[in-house]
Amino acid sequence: MYKTYLLFLNFILFSSLGIAQDKDKPEHAYLKVKTGEETITYEFNSIIDFNENSEKILNEVTVPTFTNKKEKEPNITIEISITYHANHSSTTITGSVTTLLSSIVAEVKKLRTQLLAIVIG
Repeated sequence: MYKTYLLFLNFILFSSLGIAQDKDKPEHAYLKVKTGEETITYEFNSIIDFNENSEKILNEVTVPTFTNKKEKEPNITIEISITYHANHSSTTITGSVTTLLSSIVAEVKKLRTQLLAIVIG
């Protein structure tokens, strides 16, 4: 039942994505990955571009295996920001996840889905 609900939610979310897009209105989104001192920012010019390419970027985040039990798994922070313009107003929503590297991809995919649902509403 839970999988059916998620499938239904994704169908509604992504089918409304095309309807909600207005070609005359600028959109902007970014995905920022912070590990220690290093920060990588990926910028997108539309919500559709963000939706298609952020999935690929998240799938490329690698999780190292630790052979030494004393070696501590590092935390990583991923921040997502989406700006959508409609009807002379602008909506920006930003969220971030900081967690262990081994669970970051699953958590950020949840955040991504939630932010898209809020912005598209």
